Amino acid sequence: MLEESWGMAQDRLGEYKVKIKPIDSHLKSIHSRVRSQLVYECRDTVMNLYGLNHLSAETKAAKVKELLLHDRFVCEGKCRMGMENRFMAEEIVELIWNKYFLGTKMRGNIDPGFLDRINKQFICLVASVIRHCLKAWSLGTFNQNSVEFKFETAFSIYDRLIKAWEDHSDQVQDLIVANVKAEVKDRLLRKTRPVDQEMVVYSVVGDMDQYEMELRERLFNRRLRRDQPTTTRQATPAQSDTSTEQDAQRQD
Repeated sequence: MLEESWGMAQDRLGEYKVKIKPIDSHLKSIHSRVRSQLVYECRDTVMNLYGLNHLSAETKAAKVKELLLHDRFVCEGKCRMGMENRFMAEEIVELIWNKYFLGTKMRGNIDPGFLDRINKQFICLVASVIRHCLKAWSLGTFNQNSVEFKFETAFSIYDRLIKAWEDHSDQVQDLIVANVKAEVKDRLLRKTRPVDQEMVVYSVVGDMDQYEMELRERLFNRRLRRDQPTTTRQATPAQSDTSTEQDAQRQD
């Protein structure tokens, strides 16, 4: 992940430099700090994120096992049992929001470029942290001696989730990222401009073409509600090309 980020940074700046040991150590330190802070936030809230905090230990253990099976926890809630709509789990956005945007002095609110830097690697890191924290609750009570979340113990989880992500087409990958960003933007707008908006209900879909169509429709409806915040009219799917994250950023 660090190597990929270093390469992306060089491409963005148009400068190619050798990553000497002091730079490598500094980057690893930053990455370790970000990772540990994210784990800390998730550890205390993961049961609440999935609505399991008031369950008995036995029921909680059964629910956690169900969520971890085939990585159902990354699927959207209404599609979780069918293992569909992967990486659109509401809990992923919720954790990002709680950790980086909830307070006015949090990183996402003071760093203008933070939202734009959300990408597949970041979303899969968040998902890996969620899985790690769910695993610590697998017996129904929190295991204080659970394995530390670090490269040696977490890479296999992260690598598996990245591969699951890349099973989607490029268009779907871009649309997932665009929808995650759009949800955060909508929340930021609601903080400063609360409105009465009608919720859009989406059908459960079972294949990649339908998933792409649904993601396009969601993104279009988000933009429509953002441009016309008081509307209660049901939106229709976008006819224009919204297949890339770059398009989403340009139109937003």
